[in-house]
Amino acid sequence: MAACGKPGLDGCRIWAERVNAAGGIKLSEGSYNAEFVA
Repeated sequence: MAACGKPGLDGCRIWAERVNAAGGIKLSEGSYNAEFVA
């Protein structure tokens, strides 16, 4: 991964951890955990 892309990916992973800790992404059919795959 390019050096300039790692900070962005790290930020996305932090966001996903916080969203998941708060119960995930809530939609009408249920809740889902956020996950970034690189």
